[in-house]
Amino acid sequence: MMASTAPSIYQRDLEPYLPVLSEQRVAQQERIIAQQLAWARDFVNRYPRLGAGMRVLETAQDTEESTSFETYLRGELGTYSQRTLDLYQQFVNDLASKQENLTEQTVRNTVRLSGFDSLDEAEQAQ
Repeated sequence: MMASTAPSIYQRDLEPYLPVLSEQRVAQQERIIAQQLAWARDFVNRYPRLGAGMRVLETAQDTEESTSFETYLRGELGTYSQRTLDLYQQFVNDLASKQENLTEQTVRNTVRLSGFDSLDEAEQAQ
């Protein structure tokens, strides 16, 4: 994440000690990120009040104090083993093929844990 939010510190203090990801690996991660960003944008468009409580979405919005969903996901996926990334990509692909939205599922579960019966109810309560 710091490659985007604090690039000079990242380049000086971290990058020399981290493995370099192959172009193929980066491309695989970016396909997953593109799908998840599409889901997040769709969710925010349909539930703007709930979306306002989420991270900013895009790396272009990163600051030292605020890390975007895209940057956070990129950092997280970069730590996965190849097997885990392959399994995660299959999970994302399966959801996409069924026209399901992972962001919606995640937030729905979160609002249920907070006592709401639905996303619509939680949206109205914001």
